[in-house]
Amino acid sequence: QIRKLGAARILCVLSTSSCFAPRAPDKIEEIALLCKRMGVAHVVNNAYGLQSPKIMGRLDRAARKGRIDAFVQSTDKNLMVPVGGSIIAGFDKKFIQDVSKTYPGRASMSPVYDVFLTLVGLGETGYASLIRSQKDNFRYFKEQLAKLLKEYGERVLEVPDNPISLAFTIDSFSIDKRRGPTYVGSMLFKRCVSGPRAFARKTEK
Repeated sequence: QIRKLGAARILCVLSTSSCFAPRAPDKIEEIALLCKRMGVAHVVNNAYGLQSPKIMGRLDRAARKGRIDAFVQSTDKNLMVPVGGSIIAGFDKKFIQDVSKTYPGRASMSPVYDVFLTLVGLGETGYASLIRSQKDNFRYFKEQLAKLLKEYGERVLEVPDNPISLAFTIDSFSIDKRRGPTYVGSMLFKRCVSGPRAFARKTEK
């Protein structure tokens, strides 16, 4: 497609390093190599990736082998602050400085203030400890969830390269003909569990 359109007509290639299971993220390293070879800018949606050493390591390798101009992450998803902020980062200091100069500066100072106070409060050691805990808790949660689901004839789906999200089957869950497996989604939402999503097997979205 790049050859068909011509590299000069393409603003950038946008890839995604993190997403909700059962989807797997894009192959960042392969895309970075392609962008370097074709001379096209590469921007990565790294929404949840800052909290994951595995994802950040993948970005680092991709940048060393290929091309990543910038990667963007959400502050609330990674730094435990209210919704409203993002961090634009990259491997070329001058490029990131040029990006920052395009910002008109009319938004609220609150996201910057929240991140600053959070990081000062945690310190490098505190934040590194939370990263390790997240990794250990994710592994533990997956193991315990798999044990529980096995009792009901269900299973955790194996999604390659997705260290931030889990998906599992709910085929055996059914109250009646009207309230099938996806009804569990509304049950969770009613109980203020807003993160999970439930889909019927043949759903297309």
